Amino acid sequence: MKKGLKYIVSTLAILLIANSLSFAQYFEVKASKDSILIGEPIELTIQYSLLNATSQLIFEEGDSLGNGFEILAVLDSGINRGESEIFQKYSITSFELGNQFIPSFSIYYDSNKVVSKPIPIHISLMNVDTSQPIRDIKPIIYDELTLGDKVSIAWNWMKKHWFIWIPILLGLLFLIWILFIKKKTEKQENIPVKEIIPAHILANSRLKDLEEQQFWQKGKQKEYNVQLTEVIQEYITNRYKVPTTERTSAEILHSLRFVEMGVDNKANLRELLMLSDLVKFAKELPTPDENEKVLRNGYEFVKTTQKITH
Repeated sequence: MKKGLKYIVSTLAILLIANSLSFAQYFEVKASKDSILIGEPIELTIQYSLLNATSQLIFEEGDSLGNGFEILAVLDSGINRGESEIFQKYSITSFELGNQFIPSFSIYYDSNKVVSKPIPIHISLMNVDTSQPIRDIKPIIYDELTLGDKVSIAWNWMKKHWFIWIPILLGLLFLIWILFIKKKTEKQENIPVKEIIPAHILANSRLKDLEEQQFWQKGKQKEYNVQLTEVIQEYITNRYKVPTTERTSAEILHSLRFVEMGVDNKANLRELLMLSDLVKFAKELPTPDENEKVLRNGYEFVKTTQKITH
């Protein structure tokens, strides 16, 4: 009795496991037609279980299925049965005549491979009804002129009527020359040539003006250092073609690191800029000797770095 009960229980367990595996490995591929005219679309439906699936079938528009079949469009795609089964519907076609087969597809469940059956499809040409009377040929359809045709017509007209368009073209060119080119040339000739003053002469002149205004002697310490810095920055820009506008003293010194001007001149320039920064930003008040020294440093820097002309 016990052995019989044990046998029944074992049999039921095997059946349940087999049923579970068969559900887990559910895979179905169906076509809406088994025969079509060449190029006619077919609906291909693919359904399979996602439980324990280790691979999937995903196609996109334009993909080839093999055996001459290709995807025209993705009609539907989703998951059914509580997110356990995938459902896909595609529009496919083929241009290969005769008996063709939609190829097999495969899905893996762990190490098990489940393969669908190939689906036979008969593909034929359009049937011609010979019982109908023969109709007249359709009338001629007139196509629009292409760009090449229009260019050819225009060129032929120009060759034939050259005595019309050549004088007109020459007159337009002469008018353009009078209105634009000639006036522009005359205007450029009337523009005065700006005299270019050497950088060191301009800097010395501005330093002299600064010295005569006696800013720091009148208590205008910040104006003195600001203008002194501007004179030296302008000289550096004109002399070495190094931009200094809206740059800090550290950025200016960094830009001059590869400029050949001598170690003493660079040290002199650094001292001048740093002292001016202390006055402008830290509100330091230099002594009269320091104010005179920084001005002498400016004169000395311009003198020892000026461009020598022969």
